Amino acid sequence: ACFVSPYRLFVVRSDSMEPTFTVGCVVVSERVRDGTELRVGDVVTYKNPAVPFTITHRIVEVTERGFVTKGDNLNEDDGEIPGEWVKYRVVGKGW
Repeated sequence: ACFVSPYRLFVVRSDSMEPTFTVGCVVVSERVRDGTELRVGDVVTYKNPAVPFTITHRIVEVTERGFVTKGDNLNEDDGEIPGEWVKYRVVGKGW
């Protein structure tokens, strides 16, 4: 039998979310099925098709089209991102 988990592990590769998540930290994320369940304060992982990596940042605003996200350690937000880019919500921190 095959088991498919709703969770995925991501390794933090930058300091943009310090001190919440440090470089090398593993975060446990659950698949987002419906973006309407996401709220300001949630940390999400999204994929911008213009860059070759995923981004894990905090939602600072919910908009009609999606979300505005920002790294805890950054001065500038990411701007508005479409809701369909958001694939995972962080639910825990590993090692």
